[in-house]
Amino acid sequence: MSAHKASIQWKRDTEDFNIKTYNRDHEVHFENGVVIPASAAVDFNGNSQLNNPEDLFVASVMGCHMLTFFGSCLNQKIYSGPLH
Repeated sequence: MSAHKASIQWKRDTEDFNIKTYNRDHEVHFENGVVIPASAAVDFNGNSQLNNPEDLFVASVMGCHMLTFFGSCLNQKIYSGPLH
């Protein structure tokens, strides 16, 4: 079984810590050194220029689904031509 590790880093950048105004921007750090800047969804006062955890979750499910589909097709010899 594989293991997956990531960490989150957030820094407070204001004197006050108010539910309406605190900074939602953070970084997701992966073991391979990749860092993804992220924030809350815009509906929750996040930064519209950054991906939010929900976006990243959907992308991970889509990637798993795509790779499983490709593997199944190749194992069943449904398609073996060039992929474009």
